[in-house]
Amino acid sequence: MRIAGKIPHRFWLGLAILAVAGVVLGARLWLVRSYGSDVPYMDQWDAQARLLYIPHAEGRLTAVAFWEPHNEHRIVLTKLLGCGLTYGNRQWDPLLEMSVNSVFYAVLAGLLSVLALRQLSQGEPRARILVWTWSLAVIALAFSLPFAWENTLQGFQSQFVLAVLSGVGGIWLAAPAAPWSARWLAGVGVGLSGLAVMSSGFLALAALVPVLALRQWWCARRWSWRDASALGLLLLLCVVGMAFVRHVSGHDVLRASSVGEWLRAWLNCLSWPANRWLGWVLLVQSPTLFVLYRALRRRELAAVDAVMFGLVAWSWLQLAALAYGRGHEMLVASSRYMDLFALLLVVNAIALARLWLGFSRHGMGVVWIVFWSGVVGWGLQQQTNVAYANVLDGFTRQRSVERQHIRAFIRLGDWPRLQQTPQEQLPHPSADVLKHCLSHPGVRPLLPAGLRTAIALVPAPESCGFLSTFADAATGSPDEAFWRSTGGPARFVSEPLPPHTLPVLRIAFLGGKTLSPSVLRLEAADGTYVPLGIERFAGDRWQTAHLSVPQNHGPIRLVVNLPAGAPAFAFADPVELGRWSWYAHHVRKHAPLIVWTSIGLLCLGVAGLLCGGPAHASSKR
Repeated sequence: MRIAGKIPHRFWLGLAILAVAGVVLGARLWLVRSYGSDVPYMDQWDAQARLLYIPHAEGRLTAVAFWEPHNEHRIVLTKLLGCGLTYGNRQWDPLLEMSVNSVFYAVLAGLLSVLALRQLSQGEPRARILVWTWSLAVIALAFSLPFAWENTLQGFQSQFVLAVLSGVGGIWLAAPAAPWSARWLAGVGVGLSGLAVMSSGFLALAALVPVLALRQWWCARRWSWRDASALGLLLLLCVVGMAFVRHVSGHDVLRASSVGEWLRAWLNCLSWPANRWLGWVLLVQSPTLFVLYRALRRRELAAVDAVMFGLVAWSWLQLAALAYGRGHEMLVASSRYMDLFALLLVVNAIALARLWLGFSRHGMGVVWIVFWSGVVGWGLQQQTNVAYANVLDGFTRQRSVERQHIRAFIRLGDWPRLQQTPQEQLPHPSADVLKHCLSHPGVRPLLPAGLRTAIALVPAPESCGFLSTFADAATGSPDEAFWRSTGGPARFVSEPLPPHTLPVLRIAFLGGKTLSPSVLRLEAADGTYVPLGIERFAGDRWQTAHLSVPQNHGPIRLVVNLPAGAPAFAFADPVELGRWSWYAHHVRKHAPLIVWTSIGLLCLGVAGLLCGGPAHASSKR
């Protein structure tokens, strides 16, 4: 306790906020590590390979291609992100895109944690820390559990988290600021960036309209030309945003067919995660409704109230638009939309924490927060169970089947076989699109490691004791062909690898436990070598390791040197891997460690606040 009292209060706050971001980052990366596939999926073949990478290879890619609509949306930032990662990495890797998207979610979790801290600025210090900790737990759960698995396991889904970030950032800046002030203009600019994210991105600006009207007309009871001109600008930008939305006639069947169906879909969204019964909407939304009711009744809209009102308005508008566009037969229940639901859930949790501070002396406040937590916790568990039962339990097998068909086409070029493959076994419903992309010389060199052709090793004349062998069911080899020796002495020296090899090689191998890892290595012309980065061979199963290719050291060869009496050894031709993909792979390997370490740091931060923070906060006041 003495140590906690000496450490600055802000340190413990920062530690707790970073820990929540770490929990969300680790949980998302853990899901990618467990279920992620580097096979591009669905829209990626159209919006990335066909419309960006092929034109880039042919020298006809222009800036207009990034603004071209994708369905109803203009996903400029998602396209820019995909291109930047692909060409910066020199390889198209959906797993890398998923990993970067996980970082965005961690940033969002940290931002919401700070928002919760700002919202809980009144009340007894120790009580504020407790309810803030409860809010952090809700934030961590809302953005860590895999009910929104599509946005985690599809690298092309960054538009949803970017939309939430632009909405939260724009409203946080502009809602409490005076019209035309620097902060207000900055918030409008951040909200305006939503136009480059998705079709409903302009709704952050629409949410500022009622906030401005209530602050100036209802609460302040004045209306100046500055207020009127600011309102006019917001309405004009909303009209521009609506004009950018593209109508897709083929999607009309997805829309709500009647007002009743739209209303049911909207209430379903608002009652999430307890949306098995629409009546739960009153309980789930009750905290924000009560906070805003009290603020409007007092005719006082403080900065924290303005931000909360703006976030609620943005969320309700987003869900109303979603219920209209995807309300037919409750298509709003798709997992890709659940991050929008999760934000509104977090806002309600923060509102409930504020109410608990005011009702802490009354049993009603405790009953309210316990009942709300129980219903929401039950709902989150149900949503998670549905995700595993309906999708994730068979996700790896499904992606494996898709990979097999794509690899078979790349290896054999058998177009009739690909054409006859059922759509549900392909990563895109159109075999023609897959053929066009996979056959183009501008896409082939960019393919991810799981699809690209391995480097065909050619043994140099000094090689002896290794034979090329084709795999069968008994070998368990991860590749169709590999090099095998029955034992030492044996030596394999490859001819120089291609000069434009990507900076990392992934190689599969099988060796006895008594062998030294140095038997397989990369050797450069000047004597530089890179050994296998493993502690020991497994002996009875294939292993995979990554070798960093020496740069600017002359021709590179792969060398395997088995001494006399060494046991049998086998290895496959290496596959190229981009540098950024390698980094992301190593981070994902440690995803469980990131989660548990972050949870420990969160507990430490909260303990530090409880032991030393309250006294410090009281003295400052």
